[in-house]
Amino acid sequence: MVSEKNTIHHVESGPIGLAEVHKAAASHRALNSRVVWNNIWGSIGGFIFGWSNNVIGTTLAQPSFVDYFKFSTIKNLEGFIGAVVCMYHVGGLLGFFAQSYVSDKYGRKKGALWAASIVIIGQTLTGACAQNNGMLLFARFVTGFGGWPCAAASVTYCSELSIAETRGFLAGIVGFSIGLGYATTAWVGAAFFHVDVANTWRIPVLIGLAFPAAYILLMPTVDESPRWLSQQGRYEEARDVVRRMHRSSFDPNNIYADSEAAQLRAQAELDKTLPDGTWASLWTKPGNRKRCMFVILAATGQMCTGVGAILSFGPTLYAGLGYNTSQQLFFSAGFNSISPLESIFMMYIVDKVGRKVLIACCPLLSSICLFVYAALVRFYANSDDRTGKAAAVALLFLYFFCYLFIEVAVFVLIGEMFPLKTRSKGVTVGLSTIAFHSIWTTVATPRGLAVGGYRFMFLFGGLSVIFGILIVLYLPETKGVSLEHIALLLGEDEEVAKVSGHASPAVSGDEKANSN
Repeated sequence: MVSEKNTIHHVESGPIGLAEVHKAAASHRALNSRVVWNNIWGSIGGFIFGWSNNVIGTTLAQPSFVDYFKFSTIKNLEGFIGAVVCMYHVGGLLGFFAQSYVSDKYGRKKGALWAASIVIIGQTLTGACAQNNGMLLFARFVTGFGGWPCAAASVTYCSELSIAETRGFLAGIVGFSIGLGYATTAWVGAAFFHVDVANTWRIPVLIGLAFPAAYILLMPTVDESPRWLSQQGRYEEARDVVRRMHRSSFDPNNIYADSEAAQLRAQAELDKTLPDGTWASLWTKPGNRKRCMFVILAATGQMCTGVGAILSFGPTLYAGLGYNTSQQLFFSAGFNSISPLESIFMMYIVDKVGRKVLIACCPLLSSICLFVYAALVRFYANSDDRTGKAAAVALLFLYFFCYLFIEVAVFVLIGEMFPLKTRSKGVTVGLSTIAFHSIWTTVATPRGLAVGGYRFMFLFGGLSVIFGILIVLYLPETKGVSLEHIALLLGEDEEVAKVSGHASPAVSGDEKANSN
């Protein structure tokens, strides 16, 4: 309990009073309904991405889809399947840059509005208009052009509308919502497999229109990012948002909130004296170059586990073990259901154990599962041993459990690593890395499985070991550090505004050393 002489009811409280305010309020601000609602709304962008991306995975196994696009007549079926999945990620790579521009110029909410609108167009084209292979590929490109930027908007918004002590939990809701989107599409796909109507495959795609529509309709109920508002010189609006975010019985006079608003204003004014946050500055400025390398390393460690391939082509893997279409869809739904459940737990621990531990555990543990899975497929795929085949399926589930150590942490890290002037561009770098790896894995996997079979999994296992070790050696820890003070980890002390009396988490010398 805060002692009377240090309580925040006294405006003249010095740094000690603010420190106690900071500590006392930190355990309660996560329950602030405004902060929670802002982050829940922001996370819908992650759900939209998860749905629009993964819906094609179950669609490819739907008999009505196979019949409609005449799979039996396609000469290079593996290439066509890879292209259908891949075009979403190609669209995303281009969409990132458009979303970054809109987000920086017009605001984080407008960036989300733009992305969600594109998804509505893309899914309408896919579910209602796609009549042939070319049109389907174009529709998937358009959907990805908005779907991936929805994830980028979500990561940026939730990072900027969170607080240092619980940013991992609140911003981590993005990883949870992506997993929830994946799981929901998987179960919807499994359910519609048993619906005997013409063009059943179109229905799950069109159901997905409801989520970007809700995202847009709920937009007036949430706040704009106070950091973006400060960057635009709209300091009064930024202060009002911060006050709503930090409203607490522990701080009825808004002392801590006003102190943080002053920090945001001072940082925005200091940023005006610094070089512009251009795309070139991400590579010419040493601190930004390090940031880029860190998020690229983390994102590569995530995707080189082969998760994109396994999620997109799960039914193919189960088919290789002799399971029928209904069983394939059921396994895929169960597989995807692990994600939202485990992500809730990861949201709770990411602020306790840190980002680095979780990110490093993913590739190192996943590699073991992939090696054992490949061995089981080698010996049991073409046998009548149902136990051996069930064990291979179980290993895939265990693999996904290990992979999910990273699902929350990596999106938190990408969203918090960059300073305000380059944050949306930095998020683009991180998510573009994920999209890039999604492209080559989805293109290579159908052919790789057809030619190499179980041996193809050794590729992902080997890459996972390599990048897991690199993450352990080089990735810095960012838990508990405010967004404005991440720069201290990189030795950029001169780029952090100093505000008298503002309490913020300290950065130790060891943390600085680990990032150099």
